Amino acid sequence: MIPKTCFTFVFIVCSLLGFSQQKSRTISGKVRIENAIAPDAVVELKVGQLSKYAVSDKEGVYKFVIATTSDTLTLWFRHVGYQTYSIELDPLQETNQIDINLALQAQNLNEVVIETKEKTINTARKSSYKINNKDFIKNAKATEVLATIPNVFFNENTIVVDGNLTAKIFIDGIEVTSNELKTIDASDIDRVEVINNPSGTYGADFLGAVLNLILKKQSQDFIKGSVLGSRSARFDNWYAEPSISYKRNWLTFKSSFEYKRNNQELTYNLQRNNSGNVFLQQFDNHTKGTQKAAEMRMSIQFSEKSNWNITNYLFGYKFIDRVNGQSMSGGNPPVFFSKGGETANTNWDIASVYSQKIGEKTTFFYKNKYLVYENVNSANFIYSDGTQLLYDIQSKNRDFYNTLDLESEGLTIFKKNMSFYSGLKYINRRFGFSESNYYVNQNIANIYVELDSQWTQRFSTDLSLIYENTRNSNNIALNQRYGYLLPTLSLLYRFTNKSETRFGYSRRLLRPSANDLNDERIVSSPGQARQGNADLLPQIRNYCFITFGKAVQTTSFLVKLYNESISNSIVSTFKLEDNLLVQTLENAAKFNASGMSLGFRTKLAKKINCNLNTGFEYCVYEDNSINALIPKTSGYTFRGNINLSTRVLNDKVFIAFSGSQNGPNYSLQSKSTNQPYFDFRATTNFFKDKVTLAFYAGNIFGNAANLRQVTAYTNFYQSVEIRNNTSNVSLSLSYNFGKKFDDAIDNRNIENDDIRK
Repeated sequence: MIPKTCFTFVFIVCSLLGFSQQKSRTISGKVRIENAIAPDAVVELKVGQLSKYAVSDKEGVYKFVIATTSDTLTLWFRHVGYQTYSIELDPLQETNQIDINLALQAQNLNEVVIETKEKTINTARKSSYKINNKDFIKNAKATEVLATIPNVFFNENTIVVDGNLTAKIFIDGIEVTSNELKTIDASDIDRVEVINNPSGTYGADFLGAVLNLILKKQSQDFIKGSVLGSRSARFDNWYAEPSISYKRNWLTFKSSFEYKRNNQELTYNLQRNNSGNVFLQQFDNHTKGTQKAAEMRMSIQFSEKSNWNITNYLFGYKFIDRVNGQSMSGGNPPVFFSKGGETANTNWDIASVYSQKIGEKTTFFYKNKYLVYENVNSANFIYSDGTQLLYDIQSKNRDFYNTLDLESEGLTIFKKNMSFYSGLKYINRRFGFSESNYYVNQNIANIYVELDSQWTQRFSTDLSLIYENTRNSNNIALNQRYGYLLPTLSLLYRFTNKSETRFGYSRRLLRPSANDLNDERIVSSPGQARQGNADLLPQIRNYCFITFGKAVQTTSFLVKLYNESISNSIVSTFKLEDNLLVQTLENAAKFNASGMSLGFRTKLAKKINCNLNTGFEYCVYEDNSINALIPKTSGYTFRGNINLSTRVLNDKVFIAFSGSQNGPNYSLQSKSTNQPYFDFRATTNFFKDKVTLAFYAGNIFGNAANLRQVTAYTNFYQSVEIRNNTSNVSLSLSYNFGKKFDDAIDNRNIENDDIRK
């Protein structure tokens, strides 16, 4: 019944489109620049003394729908840096297909007027920011571009939108890791799309925001690549990443590899007082860590209408701990201990996407993905009295996804511009644990529909609806079934003075991971342990916001009010067993957070780009469990991010300074405080701009990684202090070879992140 309903709706949409065209005239076509697709070309339709405007979409397509007229009609095509063309439509047909191929300006470049401020296009679904590569030095990367986008904060550790929404990165609609941003030149980016209330298209699980980089389209066939190396001054840390891309006719291939050594040293202090029973602990941890990542993507263009791409991604890390410390309980003499162990993670997936265009505006996608995620925690404790304890806890999940998607963009229904998206998804997942005879099978099926509508030049809406059904079972006694209806709504209204207001609402779910479901106890240190819960259900999150924004030349600001609530939040609850404090997971808490954020972007002294986002949040946790040790925790959190960047020495050197402060942060058990984080980067190019030299200083003042967690309620008090000075400076050198070309693979991958990591 579900597929029939979907296709019936599409049939009705197409019928309405045909009916509306019978009573009007359509003028449409595709804009190219030197035979390459030209998005964002301005097309003007002059009807007598009046004008209507359209902007070509990512496929270079534009469209007008007008009533029958006897006036003279003229089409004008404009794109910065290219010749302007005009075509007179005489006679006017019922359907008029006008394609154009623009050429470079015949005049000298100093006669071409280029706006220094980027062009911004906002709809209810997304905001789009045009990028001017003259704002960056040569060989500048996408990381530097994102640091200038309004209400976006990006540095080595963080990517957030609106101050508190964790962002996923997409390139031409494909999700990528943040590491790939280091291989994208700023000069190759046409625009950046920001979606702060993602619809059902991105899944029932996604709680953050989306940053989608749209690259410029080029037709050359070349090979290119880069080799990047970096060395830090402390902890013997270093980093290397080679990458290569190849394009030839119907084939595009790109691959990259990353290796990072990440060693750290930290000091841990714990004090606990439970009804007069005092427990103290202190230890030093010398951690040696390595991280590896490899990514391969390949696209095969069968024809102008069909394409197949394959992605393969591998990520893993291993941290080996060497700990020496002591514990003391009450008046007893101290107990000395040492710990050796490792924490390791492996994440591997392979995915493919086949796309087939059905007509000019509709595309069908078949997507599948296989993923393996494994986590290992092992520890060997040796105490001064000769006692030895060994823990080896493993958990993993194996996922297989299948998705059918139908996307129809740029439809005209009742003379309104609309886009329709629909899809079916099936997920089969198996959670495995150290005990081989215990597992959890999870089967998920969902259907989604989305309608993106431009009702007037000032008002647009985006509405999506997901229905999802889940079953969890195993060979013992588990048999859970649940279904959820998950809507998303976005509204945008523009005022006449370049200001706008936006409203959004979404309902999403977040499932427990294999680690969360693992009942085995993991002792992290003497006196501290954590344990999962096989009976956990997903937590349901409701989120709504309203914003008001205004832009004046190079200055823009945005005020946002938001509320987030979870009725069955998965939280760690405390359970005391002698001197062992065990953190167990329960769907026990109510969570509510309300806050305000202010985004501000401007140019200081006409030279320095300033991007600021600040605000506060008040959150409340309430534990509904019967034997709650801490029934309630609440408090205010300040959030502040700033990025300053400019070019100096005749625009040959790019320098950037960023800082962030988020705290104090609250959980059901504790209040956590830390210090602000600041970093600095300077970049320049030489050897005909093929070599890039970068200096980076992270955690400049040394205290940002320090953390203090305090739990204080009635007869229970605990304080944990972690000191971890990660201050470091590094020097990196990269060599870029080959010619520039577009190596984007323009298909959407399967997006699934519906379990807690």
